[in-house]
Amino acid sequence: MTQKNDGGPAFPGFDPKSESPKPVDGMSLRDWFAGQALAGLASIDENADAPGFISNEAYRISDAMIAARSGGET
Repeated sequence: MTQKNDGGPAFPGFDPKSESPKPVDGMSLRDWFAGQALAGLASIDENADAPGFISNEAYRISDAMIAARSGGET
């Protein structure tokens, strides 16, 4: 099974509760892009009764955005 390109971490940083700086990745860029797309898709009244559709579409858009930013096909 091939693994999806998740774009890497969207908000890398450091754990503020750690005594020594411990890097943390946060959410993936793919999840962040999908969340942004989901907000737009969910705002369309016609999509109100289609949560499965909008969640799948959000990740399809996210994958296209990741491909586009790396110069690939969308």
